Amino acid sequence: GASCSPAEETPTVHGGRKAVKNSYKSGGGAGGCGFGWGSPYLPTAGYFNAKGTLGLEFWGKAPRGAGFQFTIKEAKANGGDEEVWLAPASNGTGAWKKYFIPFDAFSRGIYSGNQGGDDVLERGSVGSIEVQMDPKQGDGDLYLDDIYFK
Repeated sequence: GASCSPAEETPTVHGGRKAVKNSYKSGGGAGGCGFGWGSPYLPTAGYFNAKGTLGLEFWGKAPRGAGFQFTIKEAKANGGDEEVWLAPASNGTGAWKKYFIPFDAFSRGIYSGNQGGDDVLERGSVGSIEVQMDPKQGDGDLYLDDIYFK
């Protein structure tokens, strides 16, 4: 089956001193694996406020053609109702690439999160960000750096 190692800091970076590395084995089944992280603001506020931003920007490095997808989970605070929002799929190029995913390209998840929510991506209530690797694409490493709400 598919498996992802816990995301770890790595000196393989696009810029600065540290980035995130996730090693994955996509397996041969219908589902891939994923990993995620919450905001450092969660312990006190319970969410990260990205209100006023237009989307998610990051630098990624993945094997050429490797498919991955970002998700945003809303917190249950500051107007959020725990919906899950899916970005369009992205693909690796084998080298560092800058990605920008506008919020209006995200769609509400129909299999996870609050299905009775308000169908609005609450930018002011980001609880966590996750990345899902596509199934049946072999083994590899995904590197992420310079992740921002822009």
